Amino acid sequence: PRWSASPVVTSSAGLRRQYVLHKTDKKHLSDALVEPLESITTAGSQALRLDKRWLPHLRGKRVAFVDDVISSGGSASAAVRLLRAAGADVVAVAAILVEGDKWRPALHDVPVVSYLAKIPVFTRPGPGDPWTPDA
Repeated sequence: PRWSASPVVTSSAGLRRQYVLHKTDKKHLSDALVEPLESITTAGSQALRLDKRWLPHLRGKRVAFVDDVISSGGSASAAVRLLRAAGADVVAVAAILVEGDKWRPALHDVPVVSYLAKIPVFTRPGPGDPWTPDA
């Protein structure tokens, strides 16, 4: 089954609503607000989509973007740009985990970035070499 952290975060933070940003194209999103993104976790070109029906609900509102894991910050940065394009005031980004610190430059202009835990980024010098945490 598919699981999402956003309902848990939304209710525990006392927030009233949640809006989903989609990475995959859906029939009802043919005229969505679209923001391109680059992510190190997925190859190829991608984009985030926001249903235009939600624009009046977001315009002028203070919002937080919630994600499960932030690694390079590419997806979270694209989400912030998309929400700002929708007229929202992005006051925070929250994640369950962050990997390393390479995401910091991508989110430098977000007032609050909060996460539950930080894990190292693992790299492997070559095929067959052991995975080791970055220093």
